[in-house]
Amino acid sequence: MRRQAFIYGVMLTTIGGLSAFGAESPGADAARRVQRHLAEREAALLRVEAHLSQRLGDVTRQQTAEERRIGVLRDVVMDVGTDRSARLRAGRWAIEALRQRQDYDRAIEVCQELVQGFPDDRSLTLLQAETLLEKAERLGLAGRYAEAIPLYEWILSRAPELPPHWSALAEWGLGKLHRLNGNPKTARIWYGRILREHPGEQPWYDWAKIKLQRLSVNP
Repeated sequence: MRRQAFIYGVMLTTIGGLSAFGAESPGADAARRVQRHLAEREAALLRVEAHLSQRLGDVTRQQTAEERRIGVLRDVVMDVGTDRSARLRAGRWAIEALRQRQDYDRAIEVCQELVQGFPDDRSLTLLQAETLLEKAERLGLAGRYAEAIPLYEWILSRAPELPPHWSALAEWGLGKLHRLNGNPKTARIWYGRILREHPGEQPWYDWAKIKLQRLSVNP
């Protein structure tokens, strides 16, 4: 009886050892889960990279096509043998495309080409002023006040050729830029000019009045 019990115990011990030998430890299972997770992350990153690469290629091709279009339009502007209306239309399209891309320097170049080609067209002065105004506003938002000030000065110098409110608009811009650039005294001069010269031009008249009052309190 004792011998049978001993043999039974040995059998249980052997079976238990074999089971333990064949089973995976919790550490190995966790390591495999981590490895699988990392592989899934890597696959996801590769898919994102492929998508971005495709999008970048699409954008690059679109920009290249747009650049070619702008080049063709500028060629039309410079071709004196082309019909006047076609040259003006091409120039306006090129300027609009460049302004949308915030390529203001090249847009201004096209404006100047049009003005030189058609000095009798007063609407081109307004087009140039609008382009300069956009550039000046961008520079102002970027804190590049000293670079924006000459653009407003140019607009003001051409004010007789522009709609009446442009003078007040330019003087307001100059007042704002000088104030932001740390020159409150010069800012007051420009705001004061709006009150004297443009009492009916809104909203610049009211804005200038408010700014003058604040500068008087906090010069």
